[in-house]
Amino acid sequence: MHTFLPKSTAFLETPLTLVSLKPVVKSCKKGLTKSVFTGDASRSIPAFILLWFMGEIDEVYGLWKNLNHPYIEVEDTAIAIVKFKSGAIGNIIVSNSEKPGIYGKVHVHGENGASVGVQTDGGAMFIAGMSGILEPPVNDIWSVPGEEKMLEHWKAEDSAHFSSIDPMVYYMERQIEDFLQAIENNTDPLVTGEDGRRTVELFTAIYRSTRDNKPVKFPLQPENREDMDGRLK
Repeated sequence: MHTFLPKSTAFLETPLTLVSLKPVVKSCKKGLTKSVFTGDASRSIPAFILLWFMGEIDEVYGLWKNLNHPYIEVEDTAIAIVKFKSGAIGNIIVSNSEKPGIYGKVHVHGENGASVGVQTDGGAMFIAGMSGILEPPVNDIWSVPGEEKMLEHWKAEDSAHFSSIDPMVYYMERQIEDFLQAIENNTDPLVTGEDGRRTVELFTAIYRSTRDNKPVKFPLQPENREDMDGRLK
């Protein structure tokens, strides 16, 4: 990890997806109720990367709305400002309301001006069981002093690897393989249950912030309410 990360600024934009972080760690149908946060794992992957980059959260202010899909019961757009305990700040934009849709991206801009980023998906929206994954996940920004020229090499290397595999199968197989090895060796998987909980806690904070119209401090405290943390209005 490079020293430019503390007290930095982070941006997350996503509609979907798959991810590779090689250089860092070498159409809704009527009746569907898919949230841009909790509808599938694709939204949580970029959020997990954001937390992996930036560390523990101090406070979140968020807002969600349903702008273009009145026939579903949940949000199709959300934004949030995240204050991290390190002093860094983050901005989250999640939406299924644009055409063309926004690509999945996580960008970190450091205190010395250097930036790193990953585009987790591009091209047409991926719909499980109905479409394929058209573009490889790649690092799309890398301006660490002395390493700028590596970006094109990494892009070419990741694109070549992507074209040699079935992306609909390969990444899932690696996750299952890692999980089974963790069981056999009594070790933690690369992504633990606690990591997943942190991502859900972030989404929950955005729901609560919208409901109460105020920032939400971390860690979140349990609630005994019927509004599902603000997801039901």
